[in-house]
Amino acid sequence: MFSTQLTKKNIPVYVKINKFTDHNKNNNIQYSIIATDLTTIKEIDRLIHINHHDTLTGLPNRTALSNRLNAELKMQYTAQHKFAVLFIDLDNFKRINDNYGHQTGDKVLKVIANKLRNSVKKNDMIARLAGDEFIAIINPAAGHEDVLQTCERILSVLQQPIIIEKHRLTINASLGCYYAHPNKQQTIDEILSQADIAMYKAKIAGKGCIIECNSF
Repeated sequence: MFSTQLTKKNIPVYVKINKFTDHNKNNNIQYSIIATDLTTIKEIDRLIHINHHDTLTGLPNRTALSNRLNAELKMQYTAQHKFAVLFIDLDNFKRINDNYGHQTGDKVLKVIANKLRNSVKKNDMIARLAGDEFIAIINPAAGHEDVLQTCERILSVLQQPIIIEKHRLTINASLGCYYAHPNKQQTIDEILSQADIAMYKAKIAGKGCIIECNSF
C-alpha cells in the first residue's frame, strides 16, 4: 500500500485575463486566463544579473561594459555624439592587501565602488574591469569642461579617507581619459587600450592625476 503526502507551496504567478465577445453568437462573452510562473522568470533575471555584474562590488562587469560600449558605438552612427571613457586604476592598492589582508582589501573595493557610483550621473556607467581597475563611460559628454570636472570629482572623492576596522586608509587613483568621436572606425578593444595607455601615462606623471589621450 502506497501513501502520498502532498506539500503545499506558494508559487508567484502573473495572471492575464482576456475578454472575448463573439458577435456572431448573440454577443456571447468568453474569457481566457493565462497564468505565468514567475519563479522561472525571476531565476532567469537573477542569472542575467549575475552574468553581467561583479560579484564583489555589484558593479557591471566586463561583459556589461562591452555591451554598453557596443551600444554607444552603434548610436554614434545616427546621433553623432561624443562620449568619454575613463580608465581608473587605484594607486598602490597592493600595499593595502599586503599590510591589512585581502578581506580588508575587498572591503575597500566595495567602498570605492560606491564612491564611484556617486561621482557620476545616472546615465553614466561605472564598471569593474578587473582587480583595482575600473571604467567609467561618460555619456552624454556635454563638453570638455564637463568631462574634466567629472574626472576631478572622481579623484577628489576617492582621496577622501576610508575607515575600515579602525584603520584610516587613503586611496589615490590614476585616470586616463579617451574621447570616442563619431564616424571614426574603432573597436571596443581599441577604445579601452587608448584609455589604458593614458592611465599609464598618468602613473608615470606621478600618479593621482588625469591624462587625456586625445582632444574633445
